[in-house]
Amino acid sequence: MTTQNLTRGGLLLALAIILPQIFHLTGGPQLGGILLPMHFPVYIAGFLLGPAIGGIVGFLAPLISHMLTGMPPVSPPVLFLMLVELPLFGILSGYLFRFRKWSIVWALLVSMVGGRVGMALIAPLVFHLQDFPVAPLVYVQGALITGLPGIILQLIILPLLFKTGFMERFLRG
Repeated sequence: MTTQNLTRGGLLLALAIILPQIFHLTGGPQLGGILLPMHFPVYIAGFLLGPAIGGIVGFLAPLISHMLTGMPPVSPPVLFLMLVELPLFGILSGYLFRFRKWSIVWALLVSMVGGRVGMALIAPLVFHLQDFPVAPLVYVQGALITGLPGIILQLIILPLLFKTGFMERFLRG
């Protein structure tokens, strides 16, 4: 991990915290759950900076955002689910793209599935500990359906950002 990559990771972490706030201000809190703006910088961190920084950005983004703004919330237990889901996005995207040399689309698809499987596996424990009255599988399915527009946007925008070289140029400064 170079100082330059840590700095780039810090920039992406800041974006992961700021982007959802912009969406919340312009379209209400539900817009964040629909378009998933925090996910974009996490994937970018994984793809460009590797699994370690991708995982760190994925873990710190919801945690710091919650400490600063109260979003994602503790109840419903979105925060705890995102503390598993987002690091997995960053780790898997970085590992598959940078080390296994998968295409960005395949690495993105597998990362999306892996993060959501992690979320689904931890949901029963989190819901039990919080005595949350919704069945974990119903919640995960609802989150997936609600976030479908964001997932589609990720599958369109992220490959385009990389194909055009925009993200590399942006992070180089």
